[in-house]
Amino acid sequence: MEFLKHYEDDEDQDDKNNAKDENVNKINKRQHSEIENVHNDEIPDIPLSFFENFKKIKHYSSEIIDETNKKTRLFEHVEGNYPTFIYFKVPTKSRNDIKELIEQVKEIGNEINIKEDIETCFHISISRTFPIREHHIETFTQELKKTLKNQRSIDIQLSKECCVFINDNQSRIFLSIPINQSFKSNILKLIERIDTCLSLFKFPKYYDNPEPHLSISWSLINNNNNNNNNNNNNNNNNNNNNNNNNNNNNNNNNNNNNNNNNNNNNNNNNNNNNNNNNNNNNNNNNNNQINNDENINYIPLNKFKNKQIIRDNLKLTDSFKVSRIFWNIGKTESFIDLQ
Repeated sequence: MEFLKHYEDDEDQDDKNNAKDENVNKINKRQHSEIENVHNDEIPDIPLSFFENFKKIKHYSSEIIDETNKKTRLFEHVEGNYPTFIYFKVPTKSRNDIKELIEQVKEIGNEINIKEDIETCFHISISRTFPIREHHIETFTQELKKTLKNQRSIDIQLSKECCVFINDNQSRIFLSIPINQSFKSNILKLIERIDTCLSLFKFPKYYDNPEPHLSISWSLINNNNNNNNNNNNNNNNNNNNNNNNNNNNNNNNNNNNNNNNNNNNNNNNNNNNNNNNNNNNNNNNNNNQINNDENINYIPLNKFKNKQIIRDNLKLTDSFKVSRIFWNIGKTESFIDLQ
């Protein structure tokens, strides 16, 4: 009897284990089924509005003109980039001779319609304007200070010439005073040292055949003449093509009946009327744009050549000492004193 009792206990235990295993299997099957259902469900597409947000990131083409000051960007502006350039200031408050020279050049600018005042202080750039990323600012600043640490002060004198300089993208023209040739070597050596620093960061070096200069006034350059000529040529070509197509169509249409000819004539007349209306609307839009820009001074691109001498009999000023170099990163101005 005791043996049978143990046998029944073992059998009960096996039944319990089997029931437990069945429950576990059911749970596993249910979880697996749920996972399959998740994978089988279609994942919803990312809404288009998500991608539209990326288009709102500030990214301006170099061809876009700032409506506040009508300047054209020299390079694409991306959020996190800061326009940077290196320069030294020209003393005007304590130097009446330089003040008089600047006023003389402004009068010349009024005569030739280059008369917009320079917004910043009078300075001479010794680098191009270039973009710098925020994470490069500290390293670049330290390297530039190291480059200029043992630089001695230099003497500079403005020349008796008044010249025009055209910027890289031919959007603005500047009326400027170059450096006197007798003092030019001093500043060129300084520019070479700065170029060495810029090359470490792959920033653009100063211009070939450099002519450091003091800009006094500026004006926008009008490129519309060239664009209009190109547009006229394109329009003439299109008209010729249309005429040829019309002639071919007319020859083919001669084989058709009079009703078809009448319909084609009516369609052509309607198309011509629509085209005339569109042309009139385009002309009106162009006229409105010209009227909006009437208050802006424009200089034709072919009126002056880059580095062209306008006057060579300016009053000669005394030299001045450059003992401090500045650089602007965005709107932040920094400097280092020279020895």
